[in-house]
Amino acid sequence: MPKFSMTPWIQNEDGLSLIPARDANYTAPLQGLTELISQNELHVVTTAQRFPIGSLIYDVGSDSKYRYVEYGGTIAAGSLAGAEVPDGAHDALDPSGTGTGAGITKGSTIISIADSITLVENEYAGGFLYTQVNGAGLGYRYPIKSNEAGATTNLNVTLWDPGLAVAVSASTDVALVKSRYKEVLITATTAVSIATGVSLGIGADGSFGWVQTRGPAAVLTDGGTALAIGHAVRRSEDDPGAVALLDFDEADDANVGQIGLCMDIGADGSYSLIFLTLE
Repeated sequence: MPKFSMTPWIQNEDGLSLIPARDANYTAPLQGLTELISQNELHVVTTAQRFPIGSLIYDVGSDSKYRYVEYGGTIAAGSLAGAEVPDGAHDALDPSGTGTGAGITKGSTIISIADSITLVENEYAGGFLYTQVNGAGLGYRYPIKSNEAGATTNLNVTLWDPGLAVAVSASTDVALVKSRYKEVLITATTAVSIATGVSLGIGADGSFGWVQTRGPAAVLTDGGTALAIGHAVRRSEDDPGAVALLDFDEADDANVGQIGLCMDIGADGSYSLIFLTLE
Protein backbone atom coordinates (compact mmCIF):
# COMPACT_ATOMS: atom_id res chain seq x y z
CA MET A 1 0.00 0.00 0.00
CA PRO A 2 1.24 3.54 -0.64
CA LYS A 3 2.35 5.68 2.23
CA PHE A 4 0.92 9.16 2.11
CA SER A 5 4.11 11.20 2.05
CA MET A 6 2.54 12.92 -0.97
CA THR A 7 -0.87 14.59 -0.69
CA PRO A 8 -3.18 13.92 -3.65
CA TRP A 9 -6.02 16.43 -3.88
CA ILE A 10 -9.34 14.64 -4.46
CA GLN A 11 -12.44 16.54 -5.60
CA ASN A 12 -15.92 15.23 -6.36
CA GLU A 13 -18.66 16.59 -8.60
CA ASP A 14 -20.41 18.34 -5.69
CA GLY A 15 -17.44 20.64 -5.09
CA LEU A 16 -16.13 18.80 -2.03
CA SER A 17 -12.35 18.56 -1.82
CA LEU A 18 -10.30 16.12 0.28
CA ILE A 19 -6.64 16.83 0.97
CA PRO A 20 -5.01 13.89 2.82
CA ALA A 21 -2.43 14.96 5.38
CA ARG A 22 1.21 14.01 4.88
CA ASP A 23 1.72 10.81 6.89
CA ALA A 24 4.55 8.31 6.52
CA ASN A 25 2.94 5.85 8.93
CA TYR A 26 -0.61 5.54 7.56
CA THR A 27 -0.77 2.72 5.00
CA ALA A 28 -4.47 1.75 4.75
CA PRO A 29 -6.60 2.74 1.73
CA LEU A 30 -8.44 6.05 1.94
CA GLN A 31 -12.21 5.89 2.34
CA GLY A 32 -13.96 7.26 -0.75
CA LEU A 33 -15.01 10.91 -0.59
CA THR A 34 -18.39 10.34 -2.24
CA GLU A 35 -19.25 7.55 0.22
CA LEU A 36 -18.13 9.71 3.12
CA ILE A 37 -20.58 12.47 2.18
CA SER A 38 -23.47 10.47 0.69
CA GLN A 39 -23.76 8.25 3.77
CA ASN A 40 -23.41 11.19 6.16
CA GLU A 41 -20.27 9.62 7.56
CA LEU A 42 -18.71 12.92 8.55
CA HIS A 43 -20.69 12.27 11.74
CA VAL A 44 -19.53 8.65 12.15
CA VAL A 45 -16.80 7.84 14.68
CA THR A 46 -14.83 4.63 14.11
CA THR A 47 -12.32 2.55 16.04
CA ALA A 48 -10.33 1.96 12.84
CA GLN A 49 -8.42 4.87 11.31
CA ARG A 50 -9.67 5.74 7.78
CA PHE A 51 -7.57 8.80 6.89
CA PRO A 52 -4.25 10.33 7.92
CA ILE A 53 -4.64 12.48 11.03
CA GLY A 54 -5.18 16.13 10.10
CA SER A 55 -6.64 15.43 6.64
CA LEU A 56 -8.81 18.30 5.39
CA ILE A 57 -12.20 18.39 3.68
CA TYR A 58 -13.37 21.69 2.21
CA ASP A 59 -16.98 22.25 1.16
CA VAL A 60 -16.90 25.38 -1.01
CA GLY A 61 -20.71 25.65 -1.11
CA SER A 62 -21.08 26.19 2.65
CA ASP A 63 -17.56 27.59 3.13
CA SER A 64 -16.95 24.80 5.65
CA LYS A 65 -13.76 22.95 6.61
CA TYR A 66 -13.37 19.68 8.48
CA ARG A 67 -10.32 17.97 9.98
CA TYR A 68 -9.77 14.28 10.72
CA VAL A 69 -8.76 13.67 14.34
CA GLU A 70 -7.91 11.01 16.87
CA TYR A 71 -9.92 11.40 20.06
CA GLY A 72 -8.16 11.28 23.42
CA GLY A 73 -11.31 11.18 25.53
CA THR A 74 -15.11 11.27 25.56
CA ILE A 75 -16.72 14.17 23.70
CA ALA A 76 -20.28 14.75 22.49
CA ALA A 77 -21.34 15.92 19.04
CA GLY A 78 -21.52 19.70 18.91
CA SER A 79 -18.91 20.14 21.65
CA LEU A 80 -15.73 22.13 21.24
CA ALA A 81 -12.55 20.04 21.16
CA GLY A 82 -9.06 21.17 21.99
CA ALA A 83 -5.54 19.94 21.46
CA GLU A 84 -3.86 17.85 24.11
CA VAL A 85 -1.98 19.96 26.66
CA PRO A 86 1.74 20.08 25.73
CA ASP A 87 3.94 17.87 27.92
CA GLY A 88 6.22 20.05 30.02
CA ALA A 89 8.69 17.16 30.27
CA HIS A 90 9.28 17.52 26.52
CA ASP A 91 10.41 21.15 26.69
CA ALA A 92 14.04 22.31 26.91
CA LEU A 93 15.48 19.08 25.48
CA ASP A 94 19.10 18.50 24.42
CA PRO A 95 19.14 17.54 20.68
CA SER A 96 22.74 16.29 20.63
CA GLY A 97 22.11 12.65 21.58
CA THR A 98 23.91 9.70 19.99
CA GLY A 99 21.02 7.80 18.43
CA THR A 100 21.65 5.98 15.15
CA GLY A 101 21.96 8.37 12.21
CA ALA A 102 21.48 11.48 14.33
CA GLY A 103 23.06 14.85 13.67
CA ILE A 104 22.59 18.54 14.35
CA THR A 105 24.10 20.00 11.18
CA LYS A 106 22.08 21.72 8.45
CA GLY A 107 20.00 19.13 6.58
CA SER A 108 19.97 16.59 9.41
CA THR A 109 16.64 14.74 9.55
CA ILE A 110 17.28 12.61 12.65
CA ILE A 111 17.47 14.43 15.96
CA SER A 112 18.45 12.34 18.98
CA ILE A 113 17.31 13.53 22.40
CA ALA A 114 20.15 13.25 24.91
CA ASP A 115 17.84 13.67 27.91
CA SER A 116 16.01 10.72 29.45
CA ILE A 117 12.39 10.99 28.31
CA THR A 118 9.43 8.69 27.72
CA LEU A 119 7.93 8.50 24.23
CA VAL A 120 5.20 6.39 22.65
CA GLU A 121 6.05 5.36 19.09
CA ASN A 122 5.02 8.08 16.62
CA GLU A 123 3.06 10.07 19.20
CA TYR A 124 4.69 13.19 17.74
CA ALA A 125 4.22 12.23 14.07
CA GLY A 126 2.41 15.16 12.47
CA GLY A 127 3.57 17.43 15.27
CA PHE A 128 6.55 19.75 15.56
CA LEU A 129 10.03 20.08 16.94
CA TYR A 130 11.04 23.69 17.47
CA THR A 131 14.21 25.37 18.66
CA GLN A 132 13.30 27.03 21.92
CA VAL A 133 16.16 28.67 23.81
CA ASN A 134 19.98 28.95 24.04
CA GLY A 135 22.60 28.04 21.46
CA ALA A 136 22.43 28.29 17.66
CA GLY A 137 19.56 27.89 15.19
CA LEU A 138 16.84 29.44 17.33
CA GLY A 139 13.42 30.46 16.01
CA TYR A 140 12.74 27.51 13.66
CA ARG A 141 10.02 24.87 13.73
CA TYR A 142 10.20 21.54 11.91
CA PRO A 143 7.43 19.02 11.08
CA ILE A 144 7.98 15.58 12.62
CA LYS A 145 7.75 12.46 10.47
CA SER A 146 8.14 9.82 13.21
CA ASN A 147 9.66 9.13 16.61
CA GLU A 148 11.04 6.14 18.47
CA ALA A 149 9.43 4.68 21.58
CA GLY A 150 10.99 4.11 24.97
CA ALA A 151 11.85 5.54 28.36
CA THR A 152 15.54 6.28 27.99
CA THR A 153 18.13 8.61 26.49
CA ASN A 154 19.08 8.97 22.80
CA LEU A 155 15.60 8.42 21.37
CA ASN A 156 15.41 9.52 17.73
CA VAL A 157 12.90 12.02 16.36
CA THR A 158 12.82 12.01 12.55
CA LEU A 159 11.98 15.21 10.67
CA TRP A 160 10.54 15.44 7.18
CA ASP A 161 12.97 16.37 4.43
CA PRO A 162 14.81 18.66 4.00
CA GLY A 163 15.56 18.52 7.74
CA LEU A 164 17.25 21.29 9.69
CA ALA A 165 17.30 24.62 7.86
CA VAL A 166 20.34 25.68 9.89
CA ALA A 167 22.68 23.86 12.22
CA VAL A 168 21.93 23.78 15.94
CA SER A 169 24.45 23.39 18.73
CA ALA A 170 24.76 21.07 21.70
CA SER A 171 23.57 23.91 23.94
CA THR A 172 20.42 24.55 21.89
CA ASP A 173 17.20 23.50 23.62
CA VAL A 174 14.35 22.06 21.55
CA ALA A 175 10.75 21.17 22.38
CA LEU A 176 8.26 18.62 21.04
CA VAL A 177 4.59 19.50 20.45
CA LYS A 178 1.91 17.08 19.21
CA SER A 179 -0.35 17.63 16.24
CA ARG A 180 -3.39 19.58 17.38
CA TYR A 181 -5.48 16.87 15.72
CA LYS A 182 -4.03 13.95 17.71
CA GLU A 183 -5.75 12.82 20.93
CA VAL A 184 -8.13 15.79 21.07
CA LEU A 185 -10.13 16.39 24.25
CA ILE A 186 -13.23 18.36 25.19
CA THR A 187 -12.14 21.93 25.95
CA ALA A 188 -11.61 22.73 29.60
CA THR A 189 -13.02 25.84 31.25
CA THR A 190 -9.51 27.29 31.37
CA ALA A 191 -7.39 27.87 28.27
CA VAL A 192 -4.78 25.12 28.69
CA SER A 193 -4.46 24.32 24.97
CA ILE A 194 -5.66 25.66 21.62
CA ALA A 195 -9.13 24.89 20.29
CA THR A 196 -9.16 22.30 17.49
CA GLY A 197 -12.75 22.26 16.21
CA VAL A 198 -16.30 21.20 16.96
CA SER A 199 -16.85 17.45 17.08
CA LEU A 200 -19.25 16.12 14.44
CA GLY A 201 -19.72 12.76 16.19
CA ILE A 202 -19.57 11.17 19.63
CA GLY A 203 -15.89 10.60 20.29
CA ALA A 204 -14.19 8.18 22.68
CA ASP A 205 -10.57 7.65 23.67
CA GLY A 206 -8.70 5.99 20.77
CA SER A 207 -11.46 6.51 18.21
CA PHE A 208 -11.31 8.57 15.00
CA GLY A 209 -13.63 11.07 13.37
CA TRP A 210 -14.11 14.61 12.07
CA VAL A 211 -14.23 18.01 13.72
CA GLN A 212 -15.43 21.17 12.00
CA THR A 213 -13.04 24.13 11.97
CA ARG A 214 -14.83 26.60 9.69
CA GLY A 215 -18.38 27.38 8.62
CA PRO A 216 -21.85 27.03 10.19
CA ALA A 217 -21.93 24.49 13.04
CA ALA A 218 -24.32 23.60 15.84
CA VAL A 219 -22.31 24.24 19.01
CA LEU A 220 -23.09 23.73 22.70
CA THR A 221 -23.93 27.08 24.32
CA ASP A 222 -22.92 28.19 27.82
CA GLY A 223 -25.97 27.87 30.06
CA GLY A 224 -25.30 31.15 31.84
CA THR A 225 -24.16 33.47 29.05
CA ALA A 226 -26.51 35.06 26.52
CA LEU A 227 -25.14 35.17 22.97
CA ALA A 228 -25.86 37.93 20.47
CA ILE A 229 -26.31 37.40 16.72
CA GLY A 230 -23.35 38.74 14.77
CA HIS A 231 -21.13 38.85 17.86
CA ALA A 232 -17.98 36.81 18.47
CA VAL A 233 -17.90 33.75 20.72
CA ARG A 234 -15.14 32.16 22.82
CA ARG A 235 -14.69 28.98 24.79
CA SER A 236 -16.86 28.87 27.92
CA GLU A 237 -15.29 29.39 31.34
CA ASP A 238 -18.18 27.50 32.97
CA ASP A 239 -19.25 24.59 30.75
CA PRO A 240 -16.67 22.22 29.16
CA GLY A 241 -17.03 22.05 25.36
CA ALA A 242 -19.35 25.07 25.19
CA VAL A 243 -19.03 28.57 23.74
CA ALA A 244 -19.95 31.89 25.33
CA LEU A 245 -20.14 35.52 24.28
CA LEU A 246 -16.74 37.11 23.67
CA ASP A 247 -16.72 40.55 25.25
CA PHE A 248 -13.60 42.35 24.05
CA ASP A 249 -14.00 44.86 26.90
CA GLU A 250 -13.47 42.10 29.45
CA ALA A 251 -9.80 41.32 30.18
CA ASP A 252 -10.47 37.63 30.83
CA ASP A 253 -12.42 37.24 27.58
CA ALA A 254 -9.67 38.85 25.52
CA ASN A 255 -7.25 36.18 26.66
CA VAL A 256 -9.17 33.13 25.43
CA GLY A 257 -9.53 33.94 21.72
CA GLN A 258 -12.33 33.95 19.19
CA ILE A 259 -13.96 30.68 18.11
CA GLY A 260 -16.42 32.15 15.62
CA LEU A 261 -19.47 34.39 15.09
CA CYS A 262 -23.03 33.75 16.26
CA MET A 263 -25.52 33.19 13.41
CA ASP A 264 -28.54 32.07 15.45
CA ILE A 265 -29.20 31.65 19.16
CA GLY A 266 -30.50 28.54 20.88
CA ALA A 267 -31.80 28.40 24.43
CA ASP A 268 -29.23 28.68 27.22
CA GLY A 269 -27.59 25.31 27.75
CA SER A 270 -28.66 24.01 24.33
CA TYR A 271 -27.09 24.60 20.91
CA SER A 272 -26.59 27.70 18.76
CA LEU A 273 -25.50 28.06 15.13
CA ILE A 274 -21.96 29.42 15.08
CA PHE A 275 -19.92 30.33 12.02
CA LEU A 276 -16.57 28.86 13.08
CA THR A 277 -13.41 30.80 12.20
CA LEU A 278 -10.71 28.47 13.55
CA GLU A 279 -9.20 28.27 10.06
